[in-house]
Amino acid sequence: MRPRICTGIATSLVWLAASIASGQELAFPITDKITSLASIWTRDPSRGSGGICGVSEPDVISFDLRPNSIMVQTRSTWTIPLTGTATTANGLVSASTDAGWLKVTITTPRNGGYANVMQEVYILNRDRTELTLWRTLNVQLPDGDSGKIDCGNRSAVVYRRQAP
Repeated sequence: MRPRICTGIATSLVWLAASIASGQELAFPITDKITSLASIWTRDPSRGSGGICGVSEPDVISFDLRPNSIMVQTRSTWTIPLTGTATTANGLVSASTDAGWLKVTITTPRNGGYANVMQEVYILNRDRTELTLWRTLNVQLPDGDSGKIDCGNRSAVVYRRQAP
């Protein structure tokens, strides 16, 4: 086996043991697709596509994994439970997965019963040196239905892992 795969498997097993010891059940498996995020990532301004009106991309993203949560730091900092519950710091923030990749959903209430719903999926390349942040912003209408932002609601941004 390649060293990076062995390291990923070992990290996942340590992660699983720590979460079992804490007594809280995780909402989804913590694989190397998630544990490999733990780092500081710097935006590559020459790569990416799309755009979301009024939302600029962060220059730096960092992840700190803990047995029952993950801390994601951009312009805001969220410590998000991995147990399926949401946190209410800076809006309603929850974690799930999309094809095994970490997916963070941030719901920010607006006037009149509306809410902005930003979904961010963090996808690593094969050798885990590049991170693509896929973002989608939609509106939750007062009746609970979804609406689309008219001036651009998707972006893909590429980041590179900072050297330790």
